[in-house]
Amino acid sequence: MRTYCVPVLARYAALGFAHSRGHLDAVLGATLVGAKVHFDEQDRVNGQAVRQISRRYQATNGFLTAGIGARYALGRHLESVVDWTYNRNVRFASSMTNRYTTGNRYGLTPAVSVGLRYRFTGHPKPAAF
Repeated sequence: MRTYCVPVLARYAALGFAHSRGHLDAVLGATLVGAKVHFDEQDRVNGQAVRQISRRYQATNGFLTAGIGARYALGRHLESVVDWTYNRNVRFASSMTNRYTTGNRYGLTPAVSVGLRYRFTGHPKPAAF
């Protein structure tokens, strides 16, 4: 099985000051998720293969993403990042299906990511007005 996930997210610095180490961000974007599965089956009778079946499945799905993020600069190039986002499948599903698969009728799936980000060029310079 092979799976892939390609997020394209935009981060807008909603709250933070030019000389502050911490920032709050609005996060918006889309994510493409896909999976490919290939497996072989054999039916056997008394140890003898009587039928072989090869199955392949493929699925691709898109999600819209929105949430908030927080960043804290640990140095010139390194910052810690925490994002709290909600993802919504772009394919229509009934509220009952959404409740069964995501736990709510809106089909929103929460996600939390925590990590470290290294910026090769350092922090961006504040905008000049």
